[in-house]
Amino acid sequence: MNWLPLSIVLSIVFSPVCLARQYAPIPPEELEAQATLICNGTVLSVKDTGIKRNFTYSEIGPSSLTERVILAKIKVLHVFKGKAPAIITFRYRIAGYANQVPEGDEHINLEKGVRYRYFLKPDPTQGGCVGVLEGKLDDGFAVEKLWAHEPNGSPYLTKEVAMMIAYDYLKSTKADSKYGWIDSRVMYFPQAGGAMWRVFVNRSEVSDDFPVGIFVRNDRTVDTEASKLPK
Repeated sequence: MNWLPLSIVLSIVFSPVCLARQYAPIPPEELEAQATLICNGTVLSVKDTGIKRNFTYSEIGPSSLTERVILAKIKVLHVFKGKAPAIITFRYRIAGYANQVPEGDEHINLEKGVRYRYFLKPDPTQGGCVGVLEGKLDDGFAVEKLWAHEPNGSPYLTKEVAMMIAYDYLKSTKADSKYGWIDSRVMYFPQAGGAMWRVFVNRSEVSDDFPVGIFVRNDRTVDTEASKLPK
């Protein structure tokens, strides 16, 4: 497959989630560099410890948030980096009060029985593990929900592979001669499934044409309904 002739600009750009604030999605390649342990695992239990602590985040200024400390037991399904026992303890935090939740925050939110991919480092205070973005308001990017059809040993989808899958889809529509690459962005839709890349294209002959996104799921499939291209 030859996809080099297309003009490719590989830039991660900020994506707004609400009117109040913006976040910068962090690609898995960057998370891998920070992680001591990368694994897939199923949530066995989620326990509220009853511990409340005040956290201050540079993303939202000097005010602090009261948050609850949560412990989850994770059954490890596959390890990609580092070593892990069959079951690990994962510590994270959630808002202590509903009215304190900042608009657009990307905090970790685990569900019992659901499979996720974790980018972790050792927990310095209680043993076990924390996410590599511990101490950030948008720490949720350190955990990706696996899509329903992803195998237990499915690795994360790299940007390069996502763009090749998007180009294959573009060729299958016979529209590859009409479109050129703009850029690609990481998008997360945990309520719908897992992580996905959104690869933007536009009409080659019109440089200021509004870009169209091709949505590539982490299970290596394209969301064809969302990725329909104008004629």
